[in-house]
Amino acid sequence: NSIWLSTFGEGLFRLDDPNNDLSTSIITLFNTKNESLTNDLVMDIFPDSEGNMWVATFGNGLTQIVESVFYEPFNPEFLEKHTINTVEHDSKGRIWLGIEKGLFMSQGKAGKTDFEYYHLGGAEVTTICEDRFGSIWVGTHNSGIFKLKANGSGFNRVKITSHPLGNFINQIAPYTGGVLVCTKGGLFKLNSTGSVTLTLTTLDGLPHNNIKTTLEDSEGRIWIGTNSNRVCYFIDGKIRFIEKGDAQRIVDVNHIMEDG
Repeated sequence: NSIWLSTFGEGLFRLDDPNNDLSTSIITLFNTKNESLTNDLVMDIFPDSEGNMWVATFGNGLTQIVESVFYEPFNPEFLEKHTINTVEHDSKGRIWLGIEKGLFMSQGKAGKTDFEYYHLGGAEVTTICEDRFGSIWVGTHNSGIFKLKANGSGFNRVKITSHPLGNFINQIAPYTGGVLVCTKGGLFKLNSTGSVTLTLTTLDGLPHNNIKTTLEDSEGRIWIGTNSNRVCYFIDGKIRFIEKGDAQRIVDVNHIMEDG
């Protein structure tokens, strides 16, 4: 399996760990310089059910990676009308697009433009996540978290903290028991009902409270990218850091993904 790191300015990094030893991992860079991406300002990445990777960029729409081939499958005229902050392809085949005011949902066919719209009070959507129970969670720029109702008719607000910075949601990611929520005020672990079961901040050893991205990998490690130049992970109740030389230049990480 590989770990994918998206950045806003340096493109995509892939960490291959064939020996299950992070100190010997192989780092591969995909960007405009090697002509693998059309834009180095990557907003989001996610895998679909067929193992393909999708990349949302700032100003250049969506790119799909199929067997190491990069191409753009969606209608560019539709994408030009909206700033797409985040993308999610759920287990029902729906594609969710988070925009500057609310979000759109499509059944996921390339070129399809009849999207269903959810206003969410005009909130700017920054992240969309399907948890491992099939529920859809939505994070916003400064209006907290919303969860899709069981009947799909709309979204309910989920309160996780009284601290104002906890309403600035950078990312929501699935984990074994619910979701991990990255905010400007720390990392929160929520169970499937929305109750907070763990909070991590600088008081617990994180290098910064502005958490940009997170991932629970197949080994049970929770990877954490913060507003700093250090990538760390949480396991066995401790925060550990990647200290390899090449990793020190990976800055402004805004997404982490494990493939395979």
